[in-house]
Order: sequence, then structure tokens, then C-alpha cells
Amino acid sequence: MKKRFFSFMRFFRKDCLCHLILLSVLIGIIVGLISVVFHFSLSFLDNNIFRGITGFVETTSQRVKFDSERIIDFGVYRPWLLPVVIGLGALIAGIIVANFAPDTRGHGTDQALKAYHHKNGIIAPKVPVIKTIASVITLGFGGSGGAEGPMVQSGAGVGSFIARLLKLSVRERRILLISGMAAGLGSFFKAPIAGAIFSNEILYRDGNFEDDALVPATIASVIGYITYSFFYGFSPLFQTEQTMFIMYWHYLIPLTILALVCSAFGSFFVKTFYKIHDIFEKLSLPLWLKPAIGGVLTGLLAIFIPYVAGSSYGYLQGVFVNELSLTILILLAFGKVIATSFSIGSGGSGGVFGPSMVIGGALGGAVGIIYNMAANGQYAVNPGTMGILGMAGFFTAVANTPISTLIMVSEMTGDFYLLIPGLWVIGLSYTFSRSYSIYREQITDSITSPAFRENFREKIISKHQLAEVMDEHFFLRDDFDVNELDIIRGRFKSNLIPVINEKGEYLGIINFEDPELKINKLPAFKSDFNCQKTREYMELSGNHIVAVVDNNGNFIGAVSDEIMDLYIFKKILAK
Repeated sequence: MKKRFFSFMRFFRKDCLCHLILLSVLIGIIVGLISVVFHFSLSFLDNNIFRGITGFVETTSQRVKFDSERIIDFGVYRPWLLPVVIGLGALIAGIIVANFAPDTRGHGTDQALKAYHHKNGIIAPKVPVIKTIASVITLGFGGSGGAEGPMVQSGAGVGSFIARLLKLSVRERRILLISGMAAGLGSFFKAPIAGAIFSNEILYRDGNFEDDALVPATIASVIGYITYSFFYGFSPLFQTEQTMFIMYWHYLIPLTILALVCSAFGSFFVKTFYKIHDIFEKLSLPLWLKPAIGGVLTGLLAIFIPYVAGSSYGYLQGVFVNELSLTILILLAFGKVIATSFSIGSGGSGGVFGPSMVIGGALGGAVGIIYNMAANGQYAVNPGTMGILGMAGFFTAVANTPISTLIMVSEMTGDFYLLIPGLWVIGLSYTFSRSYSIYREQITDSITSPAFRENFREKIISKHQLAEVMDEHFFLRDDFDVNELDIIRGRFKSNLIPVINEKGEYLGIINFEDPELKINKLPAFKSDFNCQKTREYMELSGNHIVAVVDNNGNFIGAVSDEIMDLYIFKKILAK
């Protein structure tokens, strides 16, 4: 029995993916359940508060489906209540966020990316809770936003928390953070394949991937999807008819026009969103008040353009069945840009993925109608099909995630016949929009990311022992001449240095910035100790130099951050 146990532990060793896969299963379950709570709470508030109080109903046969019973129902549509209700929800959410977790302001995905690249994968444990509550209130009261940002940030918070709880390495923490992001997106939007790819692709603008995280992210995304769909069914998020699209050469003209429109309008969306965001950031007002102002402005806009209130998914469904006129489509596209900028850009809690789908769908439908009018019946296109392709092209333009977006739109609509025309639209949209992104924390490429450099360094040193890295000449004898202190510091280029006696025994480490030059008896490590474990000790203790000793306590070398970096550089050159 004991032998089997140790055999299992060897299988479950740290350099194996097995423990990350098992933890990703756990993350998928937890995040999937968070998606269930998010869905139920959002449906309840949207159905009873936003629609129940204002009487709002989409002016299309396509309706947003709700799972909860309506308790509050005033019946008559009262548009003048829109700014009151939307502003109130934004105010409540703003107070919660400002007092408990200011990092949950905005669309959420940026905060997850920032934690990955610049914060060693650390997200406060309270973030998933506060982000979920604030986003449900913001969106449930009619704010213009989506669930992608909240679910991505909440999932990332769950992954980070589990990694910290188990005291995993920084690299493993980042991998589980990505797994949480994948589970959040894959579960709520019923797009498990896209969730896994998106969580890796969104990190970099130039198409780089974190290959180490792909398998754990896939596991977490699939488990999250299964958990969520167990409660809300396995049907796609949007209901569309199968298109049986055949890619004839003449379709290249409208598809190219659509890609150009998506790219240009994507730039308009990004610039408008951050222009309004920056204006709100400069206002000398309390953090909790700014989202309320944005909510009121969203409500005022919704009085004149009611299509922009809430998720607008009912109107997006209307695009697919060709129920919306050209005027409504244009108003929906422009209005949704402004409304989302007010609701989320002001500091409200929500995502930009959902609004991007609506904007892209409206653009696609509008391009289809205008093209058919210009073509005068020759080689006509289906505006509903163009709407689906517009979703893909527009989000690719604003997020620089071509691969995951192509799969995501197919999974969300259940229509995989549009993969080939989607490739054309997405490829061109991505090509024309590389200079901007709705996600400010998205790094250009992996080389410029601190996380990539740290992960790469960790992967190398985790396979080596101190004996391979240490510098045997990096020490001082305890009888050194104080008058030669400046010469000694110049030679070693360090304020910290190990000290030994005439017998070669390790005495401690001296700090040249200490006026008394006192020797501090800091821990020493054996030569077979792992370099990565040593690096973790350095980060936690703040001691960036450690002594290496033999079994008798005799000094045999020293290791510092600079010595490790030099060793890594030599390994890279050797390869």
C-alpha cells in the first residue's frame, strides 16, 4: 500500500501537468457554478427591475428569454424611468465596488490581463464575489454591457486563489489564472473551445500563445461549460437557422466590404470608449458617483434609442431573422457604442464582448442591406448571415483574437457552415486593426511581457540545481581590509556578499550598506537544492543572494539573481 502511494506521488510530481489538470477540473466546476449564479441573478433583476419597473420590451418578435418568474410588473412602458433605474443600478454597483474592490471597475478583462502580466498572477480573493455582485446589478438594472468581462475576471480570481492556497509557483499560478478565464468565458457563453483559445490568445496582440496553459485551460473550459449547461441546457446561446453557405467567388466583394467596415468602426468604438473613459477618470468626483452619472446618461440615450438598453440580445436575434430596418441597424450600432462607453467606460462593472457582438451584428446586417440595394438583385447576400459574420469581424477588430472569435461565433450560433467566409472576414479585419485594442493591458507580443520572460526563466532554472549555477569565487574572508571596501564592492558589484572564515566555513552574509558591517547569519542551501525553489525563497525573503554549502557547512559557492540570469543567458546561447 505504501509503495503504491509513493508511486502515485511520483506520478503527481510538480513537473507533471497532472496536478494542474486536476486543479483545472476543480476550477471549471467552481466557475461553472458562478456562471449559474450569475445567470440566475441577472435574469431575475433584468426581468423584475429593468423590465418590470420600466415596462421595457424589445420592438421585435425576438425576445430575450428569462428563466425567473416576474414578481414586479408595472405593465406600461415608461421610458422616463430608464435613466432613473439604470442610474440607480450603476450607483449601487459603484458604491459596492468603491468600498470593497476598486480593481473590479470597468470591463474586467483588462484587470485579469494586468494580473497575469504584471502582478505574478495574483488577484485578491474577494474579486470574484464583488465583480459578480456589481456586474449583476449594473446589467440587471439595464446598463449597456456584457457578461464576458465579469466572468473572465471572476474565473481568473478563482484560479489565482486556488494556486495561492496551495502555494504553487508563480508560473503555475498564471496557468491556473488562464484556466479560470477560460472557464468563465466557455461556460457562460456556451463556447468551451473558444474559451480555451481566447484565454490564451487575448494575452498578446500579435497572435502569441501561452502553450503551457492550453491543456489546463481546455479542461477548465469544458468542465465549466458542462457544469453551467447542466442547469441551462446545451443549446447554443443564439438561435439561428443553418445557412448551408457556399463560398462563391462573388461573395468576396461584400465580405471584403464588411471587413473594412468592421475595422473602421472598431477603431471608432475603441477611441470613443476610451475618450469617455478618460473624461470620467479626470473628473474630481468620488469613484462611486461616476458610474451613476454614466448610468443616467445611458438611460437618457435609451429614451431616444431604446435598442441600446440592457444586453440588446433580442435585437441581435432580430438581425439574424432580418426583422430590423436599415435605420434601426445603424442607430443600434452607433447607439450601442455610446451607451457602452457611458455604462462601462465611466467605471461601471460589465464587459465589452456582449456589446461588441451586438454592434458587429448590426453592422453586418446593415452592410448586407446596403450591398443588396447597390447590387440591385445581382448576387444578393442574406443580411442575417452578414450579421453573424459581422459579429466575428468586429470583435476580431477590437480584440485582436482572430482564432478564438471565429470558433466562438460558430459555437454561440451553432452554425459551423460560416467558417470559410468567416476566415476571410476575420483575416482582413485582423490585418487592418492591429494598431489598436479595446483591452489596454493586452501586450503587443510575448517578448515584451514580464510574465513571458519570468515563465521562460522559471522553466529553465526549475530543471537545475544550485551546483550547476553557483559562483565559487563570490565570497569574502572575515579578515578583509575595511580600507579596501570600495575596491571590493566594485569587484563584486553587489552590496550583499557571503563571508567565510579561514577554514572555509560559512559565517553569514554582510551588507556593505550597513555602517557596522555586521555579519547576518542567513540560511544557506545544499548544492543539490533546486534553483527554482531558491528563486522563490529570494522573492519571499528579499535576500537576493544565498550561500551554497556542503554537508559539513563549508562554503562552496553563492547564487544571486544576476548569477542565475547569466546562467539562463548562457543556456539560451547554447541552444
